[in-house]
Amino acid sequence: MLYICLLLSVQLTAGNDTLIEESIKTVVITDRITDISVERLIDSSNSIKSFNLSLADLLGRSSLAYVKTYYPGGLNSVSIKGSGASHSNLLWDGIPLNSAMNGQPDYFLIPASFFDRISISSGALARGIGGDVHLGSSSEWNTNRVSAALSYGSFNTQKANFNFLLSSERISWRSALSYTASDNNFSYVDVFAPNNPAVVLQNANYHSLHLKEGVTIRHRKNIFDFSTWLSFANRQIPPIMGAALNAVEHQKDQTTRFKLNWSHFGESSHFDATIAYFNEWNFYRLNENIASNHRLHSYHSTIGFFKRLKDVLLENTLTYNFTKANSTDLKSDNEQHELQLLSGLKWNMSNRSLFQAGYRFGLKNDETTPFAPFVSYSFNPYENYLSSLNLQAGRKYKIPTLNDQFWTPGGNPLLNIEKAWHIDLIANWRSHHKAHKIDLNFNPYIKWIDNLIIWAPRNGFWTPDNLKSIVKRGVTMDLKATVFLSNDMKFSAYSSHTYTRATSTASFIEEDASIGKQLLYVPKYQTNSGVSSGWREWSIGLDMSYISQRFNSSDNTSSVPSILHLDANLIKTLKFRDQQLSMRLGVNNILNRQHQSIALRPMPGRNYEVSILYNIEKLKK
Repeated sequence: MLYICLLLSVQLTAGNDTLIEESIKTVVITDRITDISVERLIDSSNSIKSFNLSLADLLGRSSLAYVKTYYPGGLNSVSIKGSGASHSNLLWDGIPLNSAMNGQPDYFLIPASFFDRISISSGALARGIGGDVHLGSSSEWNTNRVSAALSYGSFNTQKANFNFLLSSERISWRSALSYTASDNNFSYVDVFAPNNPAVVLQNANYHSLHLKEGVTIRHRKNIFDFSTWLSFANRQIPPIMGAALNAVEHQKDQTTRFKLNWSHFGESSHFDATIAYFNEWNFYRLNENIASNHRLHSYHSTIGFFKRLKDVLLENTLTYNFTKANSTDLKSDNEQHELQLLSGLKWNMSNRSLFQAGYRFGLKNDETTPFAPFVSYSFNPYENYLSSLNLQAGRKYKIPTLNDQFWTPGGNPLLNIEKAWHIDLIANWRSHHKAHKIDLNFNPYIKWIDNLIIWAPRNGFWTPDNLKSIVKRGVTMDLKATVFLSNDMKFSAYSSHTYTRATSTASFIEEDASIGKQLLYVPKYQTNSGVSSGWREWSIGLDMSYISQRFNSSDNTSSVPSILHLDANLIKTLKFRDQQLSMRLGVNNILNRQHQSIALRPMPGRNYEVSILYNIEKLKK
């Protein structure tokens, strides 16, 4: 009976550069319910500046996301608004890509060029406690396109990306290939070794290969889409600063993903069904005597029904996820079932106001998850200006990972579900004219999290428990401006700032020194700014990023120094009919500052990269 009752749900995404009145007019049944205020669209992958980037590199340009990099080519995790890496979801057309073992994906292994829609949702309506990163690809018809990008940089870093699109009126075929490799042998000063010697990073090379294929067919009122995605990676793991070389430590990853979607469109309704299967293998070797082997089988299914009733759009979706892990580090009981109901509505109250509400509810194995309602109200206070104000609040939760429950030794199958409340206020303002474009976004927020899972030493080994309550509050602000000086020249600037205060408020640990202190690896201040100028086929740009110190002890007695990065690029673009050729010279870390994203893990100094991107596109009449 419960399964029948749970055939309802909602998935909420967003777009911060869409007017309320425009959103209401253009919301069609082909779209899920959309929150218009808190999603940050990321630079599309057809730009030469982003075509050869990993998803981690691309998200690192937004101060909304803090990317932790263990070493170039190594594990990359993302924190949104001060939340832990496992509190943020990575979603491929709504299907989670987070590992069921540790709760987080490796963003380095996601090529940005595989997707033309990349965005971050961080408000109270997002699925994850921290937020969601959305990946998607648009269906295109009657278009043929070939894109190829090659890059070569310092430390023998090689990148190649190829995208193909071949489509008719009813069939579309997409193919994408991405390859990355590097010796990664940069020099750095080892400040933790005697006499602070200049050394070369060793045991650090990596290479990865990714292939993605997709076919979309539309027939009458139906669209069928099938995608497969294969990934292979082999990465050495360099020693930490001050340590002796371990020339054996490395890891291998292989992933196979299949996804099938069917959409049926009626006059005022839309039915959507998706099934997916992921097979993930990871092998890690520390030394000749210690190694780990993990195999994950994940099954995902989603059924959604959408209905328009005059000014109201209803959405109901059921999501079921099942994961089975075979691992040398997990106990025998290593299966996890999750069933989630999301149900909601979007009501066009007037041409200047929008109301959204709904709830989430479900099962995790035999345990019910918390009832998680959410509500949002948006309005345009000035009829003659492109602006909006949005207030939203909601409850969220996160179930423990397989590692949390079944790790050997230390796993705790009695862990409670983490719970959170979230409030956001979002203000958007736009001024778009023939001579200029200005976009401003301002977003203060606060969230409370209870039952936070913390790994702590007990009985000779580490084990997780629900030990803390925390509060996170802050503000993000984004400003983008473009001035068109003439038909051939323009000047652009952007500035993105984030302030995050994340502290523990209660703890079950006796005499816990972390109460009132900033959480581990959460920078208080983060800034990304840049300027660029374009004249005819030339453009030049300068980008600056700043990340304040991050504490790596819970009592805030030790920290990782702040990071100041300055990057520059020069681009030349040639166009001829339906063809385009772009060439880029990039200089990264111009100031040649030594820095660490993670304590004791060095990052490269000044380095260079040259890139070339060729694109040809033909539209069929």
